[in-house]
Amino acid sequence: MSFEGWSYEIGLGVGSSLGGGVFVLPGSLKGDCSFAVGSAADVGGVITIDWWRGNGLIGTFTGAAIGDSISITGGTGTWK
Repeated sequence: MSFEGWSYEIGLGVGSSLGGGVFVLPGSLKGDCSFAVGSAADVGGVITIDWWRGNGLIGTFTGAAIGDSISITGGTGTWK
């Protein structure tokens, strides 16, 4: 599966992350949704991404971040 999204706020950062999360079944994940990203890292830190559709959370990812970032952004996107 892949996700393509468009953010509407300003964030600043560069880096990579590794982690895990909880999601609905892949068949239920497909389609349009909203998302929010929060990250804070200075060489190392944390990133959290939540996806929801309507009032229901469809997935969340939390991971260790390597790089530099500070960001709270959100937008809309599509799981394919």
